[in-house]
Amino acid sequence: MNRVLFVCSVYQFSRETFPVLERFRDNGFEMHVLVGWSGPEAEAYGDRCRAAGFVVHRPPPELRYGDPHATPTVDDEGVSSASMPPRSARTGFGLPLAAFRQTKRFGRDLVADIDPVLVLGAPYLSCGTFDQAIARATRAARIPYCCLPVSAYVGERNAIQARFSHLASGMVSRLNFVRNSLLGRIVARIAPSWWREQDGVAMFLWPPLIMVEAWLTGLLDPNPWQHPSDLYDVCFVESEFSRNLLVGSGYAPEKVVVVGKPLLDQVRERAGDAEYVAAMFESLRLQPGEPFVLYNVEPSYEHGYRSLKEHWQRFHEVAGALKRSGAPVVVSLHPLCNVENYRFLEDEYGFRLSEDYMIVELYPFCGVSVSFPCSTNLVAATFDKPLVIFDFLGETREDSPRAPEYRLPGARFAYTGDELYGELMSTLADVAEPAVGGPPQSAPAAQRVVDEVIVRFDLTHA
Repeated sequence: MNRVLFVCSVYQFSRETFPVLERFRDNGFEMHVLVGWSGPEAEAYGDRCRAAGFVVHRPPPELRYGDPHATPTVDDEGVSSASMPPRSARTGFGLPLAAFRQTKRFGRDLVADIDPVLVLGAPYLSCGTFDQAIARATRAARIPYCCLPVSAYVGERNAIQARFSHLASGMVSRLNFVRNSLLGRIVARIAPSWWREQDGVAMFLWPPLIMVEAWLTGLLDPNPWQHPSDLYDVCFVESEFSRNLLVGSGYAPEKVVVVGKPLLDQVRERAGDAEYVAAMFESLRLQPGEPFVLYNVEPSYEHGYRSLKEHWQRFHEVAGALKRSGAPVVVSLHPLCNVENYRFLEDEYGFRLSEDYMIVELYPFCGVSVSFPCSTNLVAATFDKPLVIFDFLGETREDSPRAPEYRLPGARFAYTGDELYGELMSTLADVAEPAVGGPPQSAPAAQRVVDEVIVRFDLTHA
């Protein structure tokens, strides 16, 4: 049986990609999954993979990404642990080259032991980790290497803007600055593609010593800023919007294939299931078909770009505006959020906290979506839903460098709680019965991925 290896580096990749793994299994492939992070969610995901008939692999503990649900800590430079990759980038002073060689051996040995006909990954952005090790081993063995869609926001330009946004939010160490050290200035001259400059600030993607060590051991991508990596043979994306971002960042057009969002395959199927819909509305304590406001909570503390005090201050500003509207509110939490920290919403604000349904499962039935700037907002257009974006960082303003990604056509924008209330009330006044389902799709997105790789790489004869 032909084997396929999926590199699931972090928790955020696990939910979006699972339907694709199931499709490969159903098409006769033996699925192997590398679960690359730590914590209870990693163990639970491994159990889910085994239950689906997949073979599960784990990196050594020292090579894994951290537990995404662990309480973020802040180091002496004010950098949050929420932004930290595995050990190779946890210190500004690098590691012995032996540590990078261990990472490289792990990737090489895993690929050799599994001997897959195809390796699947996701749009990682890291330095000196097992992602690069597996990518290099895959390319060296001439095995097809494909990227699965996870986020709508892709491409070098998006990665640059995100990194400078992280800098403004305190998520980037001073060690990344080109002019912070003699080493930084020397490396910048030798490797100009490793750093970018905005508003007079020149910055490496990672601390320069770590990038040098990764380069010496072959664990640095050709263009460290390209996201997904240039090493992929094919990159699957969910929309023409994403394709344009990627091709506009220099990706070869023939390597970019629009397939849709695999996570929506089952959502579309269930939207017409009356029993499923009735159970959902009962779970939300709403009347069947009752329009509601879908509130996508901003995980600013969980992602490490706001202090706990700032997070809750902004949160209550949004929640207060939503409560004033008088509309039923269903709360969807980011996977990184601890649901126990948000249970007070039901008693204090009268909101419905969704624990059984993901945001994409709720989208077809909501009347209005209220969200911070994030990739999930693109689902609003898929299901023809009005969208109000609250944006305390100003990333959606017309003069913002991130406007091309976040200032979505047809959306309304608010920058304070009072503005959010006004925009929401105007939107609610225009909402009639919510449309359900969205436009039809010719084939499930997950199956389109499988069909494309089978034809492109002639896997039926491998």
